[in-house]
Amino acid sequence: MAREIYQDEKSPYWYYQVPVLDKHGHVVSYIRRSTKRTVAAEARRVAQRAIREVLDRVQHGLKDDPLLLDFIDDCVAATRAAKKSDLKNQVIFRNWLEPILTKKRVMVSQLDRTLLTACRKQFSREGKSEGYCNNLMTFMISIYNQADDLGLDVAQNVNFKGLKPKVKQKTRYLMVGEEPRLLAELDPKRAHAVGGYPTDYEERLAKFPSFQRQLQDQYDLSIVLTDTGVRAGEATETGLWYCVNTNDFSTVNFYREKVGEEGNLVCTNRLSEVLERRYRQHGNSPYIFPSRDDPMKPRGYAPKGINRAIARAKLNEPHMVKRYGRFTAMHSFRHTFASRLVQHGMSLFQVAQLLGHSDEQMTKRYAHLSPASNAIRAAEILNEVQR
Repeated sequence: MAREIYQDEKSPYWYYQVPVLDKHGHVVSYIRRSTKRTVAAEARRVAQRAIREVLDRVQHGLKDDPLLLDFIDDCVAATRAAKKSDLKNQVIFRNWLEPILTKKRVMVSQLDRTLLTACRKQFSREGKSEGYCNNLMTFMISIYNQADDLGLDVAQNVNFKGLKPKVKQKTRYLMVGEEPRLLAELDPKRAHAVGGYPTDYEERLAKFPSFQRQLQDQYDLSIVLTDTGVRAGEATETGLWYCVNTNDFSTVNFYREKVGEEGNLVCTNRLSEVLERRYRQHGNSPYIFPSRDDPMKPRGYAPKGINRAIARAKLNEPHMVKRYGRFTAMHSFRHTFASRLVQHGMSLFQVAQLLGHSDEQMTKRYAHLSPASNAIRAAEILNEVQR
């Protein structure tokens, strides 16, 4: 039985591992929990008491029923250790839920439809979008499934159907004339002042090379996302040089983490130029976008700089947001890739394959952009009439 307490560098508290037992009393896994104590002796007593409670529950034929927030922390920690791309969203949801779950000391066994409905109503009152509320529901349902898989005391026969109503999605992509404006604002050599740094490119490069590299990363990443349609995390976390044809930079292979598939893509001319330049600069790293602190690790995806360029390019003016939705660094480059292909006649099935969609239904949001034969014929008729 694991009784040792240990510390986490990100927390002042001591932690311990409580065993998860099957119906025969055998340890099948461990869950990390905080003692909420900073003194080792006190923390050790808390840990020992908690483990005794687990053993007592097993002796009486009861399943383990930890605090829900503690179990969520364990799940988020597992996501962090696995370096999965949805860590940021999980941390956000966890922080949103903390005051609700802490106030009433909600247990895993109370994770049911009633709780999820209450959480959804709370976040709706706070002005969270329907899309965010749906993502929260997805997160909490995944927490339920993980607890159930571990054999914890979850509510049985819970029906989560209908908790994620369909949200009318707007597909914001780069319109005619918008890409040059955005790339001009992302241009790492642009002459205007950037955040208090020197106006002149050469001066910035000499005095602030790390900052200048950050600007170059933002520009290059925007090109990669626009010309491949990959998700941001796929480009930064799974973009490896051994998946690039470094002989002529004609192809690149990205791992589609969300669906667990490989996606081989032929590079556009400008993408080839970006990859070739980056290989000369960062070929000593296994990653196309290495961390500035450690080239053996991938660069984290921080979209703030790109979002500021989006604002400077005026892509989210009120009339555009109302009609098409917001242009975001997280999704709109991918929408641009797909929209351009559909607009120029590629089938939804082919686009779904390139996007790595596991279900062609996910690609139907672009169907309205496909050139319609009826509309083309209508224009031909009207042209004839107007002669």
